[in-house]
Amino acid sequence: NEVLNGKPNILVQILKEPIAAKGPRLSCELSLPGRFVVLTPFNEIVAVSKKIHSAEERKRLHKIVEAIRPKNFGVIVRTAAEGKSTAELH
Repeated sequence: NEVLNGKPNILVQILKEPIAAKGPRLSCELSLPGRFVVLTPFNEIVAVSKKIHSAEERKRLHKIVEAIRPKNFGVIVRTAAEGKSTAELH
């Protein structure tokens, strides 16, 4: 753990809203969900849903996403992406 001095800006995502006296639950691991993919900033991992059973389809999606993923972003390919074109994923 690091001690933060001063008033640094830290980008967080709310995982759970506050309830009564408890504050919100926060995370520094951000995720931006979309219909076919989930973007994970500051990460380089590309993962494909295990619910896509065809090895060929998993390889195809992995290859497409590697080619179109933004720099410094990881991508999780969702089950709904099965059979989608490069343009649809982009």
